[in-house]
Amino acid sequence: MALSKALRDEVRKKLDGIGDRQLHNRIGSKALDAGVADRDLALLLIAREKRIDVRKTRFAVSATKLGQLIEFLWTQTNDRYPT
Repeated sequence: MALSKALRDEVRKKLDGIGDRQLHNRIGSKALDAGVADRDLALLLIAREKRIDVRKTRFAVSATKLGQLIEFLWTQTNDRYPT
């Protein structure tokens, strides 16, 4: 996992204080459901569902990862790219 521990801890707290292994399993499940190979992107999707602002500097999410998240969300909401 390349994303910060602060972000993982915040997500765990929002998910009723689950443990590290449970978070790992949820990230894997989200990656499969969303059809993404990048587990960091899956964690960002979970954080978005829990209304966590991942753009805050304390989470240290890179611009590349934010760009991937925005691109993924854009493709999911537009009919331009058929699935």
